[in-house]
Amino acid sequence: ELFDFIAGTSTGGILALGLTKPSKEDSTKPQFPAKELVNLYRKKGVNIIQDRAAIVFAQGFYDGLGYDDVNNQQVIQRAYDEGIVAIELENLFQQKFIPVLWENGIQLSEQTEGKEVSTVEVIDTAYLDDDHYSDKLKLIEEQARAVRDEVLEPLGIYQENLDKYRQVFTKLVDEQGYSLSQEDKAELKKLQEHYQLKDEDIALLFKEAEQQQAEKLQQQQEAERLRQEHRKAEYQAKLHRYEQELSKAVNVAYPLDKNVRDNLKNFQQSNGLQDEDVARVEQSVIAPKEAEYQRQLETQRLQQPAPSNDLPSDRNVDYTRLRDFLKAGQWKQADEETLAVMLKASGREEEGWLSSKSIENFPCTDLRTIDKLWVEYSNGRFGFSVQKRIWESVGKDVGKLGDAIGWRKGGGTLGLMGWMNWIDYSQVTFDTKAPPGHLPVGGGGGGSVFLFFPVWSVCLFSRVETCKL
Repeated sequence: ELFDFIAGTSTGGILALGLTKPSKEDSTKPQFPAKELVNLYRKKGVNIIQDRAAIVFAQGFYDGLGYDDVNNQQVIQRAYDEGIVAIELENLFQQKFIPVLWENGIQLSEQTEGKEVSTVEVIDTAYLDDDHYSDKLKLIEEQARAVRDEVLEPLGIYQENLDKYRQVFTKLVDEQGYSLSQEDKAELKKLQEHYQLKDEDIALLFKEAEQQQAEKLQQQQEAERLRQEHRKAEYQAKLHRYEQELSKAVNVAYPLDKNVRDNLKNFQQSNGLQDEDVARVEQSVIAPKEAEYQRQLETQRLQQPAPSNDLPSDRNVDYTRLRDFLKAGQWKQADEETLAVMLKASGREEEGWLSSKSIENFPCTDLRTIDKLWVEYSNGRFGFSVQKRIWESVGKDVGKLGDAIGWRKGGGTLGLMGWMNWIDYSQVTFDTKAPPGHLPVGGGGGGSVFLFFPVWSVCLFSRVETCKL
């Protein structure tokens, strides 16, 4: 009838329940009047609370409260005063219990001088320190410490159990990563129940571990990215040094001799440089030098006497058709004629192909005549001697020679599958726009250049050197 809302903590909760329990006869009225609840505490309060001072104060407080307007602060003060009188009448001050009256955070009652005071109020955990209890609650240091320990003890035990759980959880994550097995999760659930830990605290631990795992992965990825960038920078620096050494070498002498080529190869291998990267560098450095070298050869050729019609042969081979094809710019016919005259000069017309032995014994006079005709009518662009010079400039590497003179496309090796990158005879360029050394091929027979090229490169160039072309 007097209050819209009644609530309380501890003994106040018991009173709140008693005051709000509906009557069986009239549900709009309480079953127990406030006076009966006061009598209940007067007779059985000690058994309920085990705090006589609190019981006596409550009885005096409710007697003083009466049925006046409880919103009147004077009524509250009067009830408080009667509660204090009740404690005094029972002579309970020696137990060091005196309530303190507060309103809106302001202390309204004063302590009895010389007496130690205790109070019960809602305590924010942010103020769990001795200064809070000593200053705000007016407790001596010993009492403040006792109250703090009483409040903190359950929290301390809970935190200790949470730390134990955290240690087990952290060890599992360190050993297995964040993705724990179902067995481990089941064991952790048992541990949580054993320590009576809240789900929200466990969820927070898992969330923190997930974030840490994500941060760790991100750090690892960033570290790997930096390592790759560092390795790439180191590699580019080594490749740049190779380019510098190569430029220095070609500026000293070109074509490069064998010793220089060997030194550059050792530099490449010791620094782990890839063939394709080295090939790009060599192309950019050597191409201008090769063009300059070709111009020098052309100048020398123009300064030489006009070519004679003398076509010597130790085997009485007629080179007139070869000369006429070359002179007319009929490069394919000239290439096929080259194979024909070489078969005749080596006595292998019936076999139709040149063996390594036949090339090794090929007459120098005839080899010189064939090469002279190719060099002469191609203005120094084609011929065995041109091919040999390029072969030496690429370190006598068959694959690199194939790339340089246009017989191989897309790189590769000379392995079982490497032949696929070598051109067929049908793909040979019979034109002066072809790369230097592209001709002669030697007939080809319609198959891949790879099938007969090694014989030419190993044996023919050795013979060209012997014959001093």
